[in-house]
Amino acid sequence: MDKYLKLSGLEPLIITPESNFVNIGERTNVTGSRKFLKYIKEDDFKSAVEVARDQVEGGSTDFGCQHG
Repeated sequence: MDKYLKLSGLEPLIITPESNFVNIGERTNVTGSRKFLKYIKEDDFKSAVEVARDQVEGGSTDFGCQHG
């Protein structure tokens, strides 16, 4: 049985040797970004979504999101 990297979220992400390069953005994480933490604490979700959008526009194919 082959073992692959399996990540979970709203949808599973399984990375195999056949997968293309996967770039996971981590700026949507309250422990990894002070700016994102500030937006979440202030309930400024529009700005928090912009952080995620910037990650995708910067080349992230997936991103980790943590708040709370």
